[in-house]
Amino acid sequence: MKFQTMESDSTTDLLGLDREGLFSALQVSDEGLSSVEAKARLQRFGMNEIEFHRARSPWLIFLEQFKDLFPLLLMAAAFLAFFANYLSPNEGYELIGAALLVVVVLNAVVSFVQNYKVEQLMLSFLDYIPREVALLRGGEKVLLDAKEVVPGDILNIQEGDKIPADGVIIDAAQLMLDESILTGESEPVSREKLGETVDEPCLARSGATVLKGNARVLVTHTGRSTSLGSISALSQSVERDLTPMQLELQNFARKITSLALGIGFGFFLI
Repeated sequence: MKFQTMESDSTTDLLGLDREGLFSALQVSDEGLSSVEAKARLQRFGMNEIEFHRARSPWLIFLEQFKDLFPLLLMAAAFLAFFANYLSPNEGYELIGAALLVVVVLNAVVSFVQNYKVEQLMLSFLDYIPREVALLRGGEKVLLDAKEVVPGDILNIQEGDKIPADGVIIDAAQLMLDESILTGESEPVSREKLGETVDEPCLARSGATVLKGNARVLVTHTGRSTSLGSISALSQSVERDLTPMQLELQNFARKITSLALGIGFGFFLI
């Protein structure tokens, strides 16, 4: 088994390996990685962090709802209606213009609320990555920034800790994990140390919280390759469908727009 195993996208690719095969695949000993090797792997695999787009201002998110073609078309129609009212007052054009603007603003508010919730959800994933972790490096326990964790590191976790990377539990004592952020299940999950071969009960995934016990975890995947990283990537790529209210608003807006453009065109011909 070669070191390239770590470059796969899932810890489950290591299922079936025994302890010796696992350590051999990750090219690490029971004393953990040396500082030199850890730096080399950090260069190779990158920081253990989940990348998000920069947090945007709520005002910027709201203003972005007006840049699409459909809202621009509605606002242009509203402008024509108000201009027609200026040239020929008391003909009802101002009501059409006001109705168009109300539709535009209402549609923007609904879209803003949805986009803002998604934005906050994606950023909330960062709360499940600890800032500092206990590692075994060269046979000595050290405290390091969680961003410096690399595949092959040996983590020491205990009650209250959040797991910063995916890995295999090589030693454990009464370990109970909360994996609700990953699975949606509220019930705690019991995990065991590695037995004869790597199997599901001995896997630890990033984002899980230690509710009870302590353990040592051999890290297999970090950053975007972890379970939590995959979820964050999916949350950014999901295409959101329009709500029934937005569909009704669009249908109503199309009718109002057609009416306003027809009246405006007829007025300018006259």
